[in-house]
Amino acid sequence: MEAAGHQPRLVHPLEAKKRMGKTGKKTDQVDAHGLGILLRNGALPEVWIPPSGLRDQRESLRLRMFLVQQRTRLKNRIQGALARYNIQIAGVSDLFGGEGRLRLGPRLGELPEHTRQSVELELVTLDFLEVQLGDIEKRLEALMKVTAEADLLKTLPYVGRILSLVMTLEIGKVERFASAAHLAGFGRSH
Repeated sequence: MEAAGHQPRLVHPLEAKKRMGKTGKKTDQVDAHGLGILLRNGALPEVWIPPSGLRDQRESLRLRMFLVQQRTRLKNRIQGALARYNIQIAGVSDLFGGEGRLRLGPRLGELPEHTRQSVELELVTLDFLEVQLGDIEKRLEALMKVTAEADLLKTLPYVGRILSLVMTLEIGKVERFASAAHLAGFGRSH
């Protein structure tokens, strides 16, 4: 829309509904009319739309988070299959690390045929995800610029390099918040 020269407005839906005071039958036509009145009266409850460059940067971080979630799900599925057949790999702290994978390989034959095939395919998929995560993290390294905001966020417990950038990109310009309380409430309403 922006590229076509339009100026989109993002509206807080619950606040708009309150301000329109509509209690009857909800239709797109009724909503459009109510929103038009709010816009004309200067009472449209708009929310911030991040600039397109910032929205684009967020996509790489969101992809990384999605891939990490998928990796975790695969690991849990594999561990669940092993647990169902009481296959334990002793002496390794990380089943999916180098030593764990070496010890896991010969034990896969103890699984029933279809479960073994599923676990083998999940391991291949897991390896592919690791490659994808490595690639996206290299791109993120190029994207990540050390900012004062991100550095400050890293001082919070459990906030590292990636999460500090995620938070920086999600918050955007901190000046857009009226107070620290508004910033603190951002995550609850976002």
